[in-house]
Amino acid sequence: FFFQAEDGIRDFCLSRGLGDVYKRQFKDLPSSLVSQVILFDNLPILKKVNFLGLGSLSFVLALVRYIKPVCYFDNEYIIHSGEKADYFYIVKKGKVKVLTRDTENEIGIYSEGSYFGEVGLLISGYRTTNVKAQGTVELLRISKDKFEILMQNYPLYKEYLLRIA
Repeated sequence: FFFQAEDGIRDFCLSRGLGDVYKRQFKDLPSSLVSQVILFDNLPILKKVNFLGLGSLSFVLALVRYIKPVCYFDNEYIIHSGEKADYFYIVKKGKVKVLTRDTENEIGIYSEGSYFGEVGLLISGYRTTNVKAQGTVELLRISKDKFEILMQNYPLYKEYLLRIA
């Protein structure tokens, strides 16, 4: 019963607000208009993401086209140290714990507007820390291939992320 309930909650989380749901609901609209709807829906959280303030609306609109919602539950791993890097994440709701590679000592807690996963995607190709959900957390994620397209098309953002990584 509990697993079915958890799956139902996860489905609910995944179906809220973004990604494929928008694409199905607005399939007859131009993609630029769909991007604007997704942007409007996520504007409060995107305003909190510090590197999005570098000044390029076209970058933000490109990023919005690629984001997908995901939901994790308390103590569920989002990232395992040593795994291949496959996604970039933005915390939409809730908090995540960043833990050291081997001892799992807490390095920090990220909350709404924080992001993670860029180090593995930009530098090593592999995850350098563990990240776990602290309570239920909603994230926006971008796949590695879409992230690479963004970084190639917007090198200013890549330079910034590399500087602070």
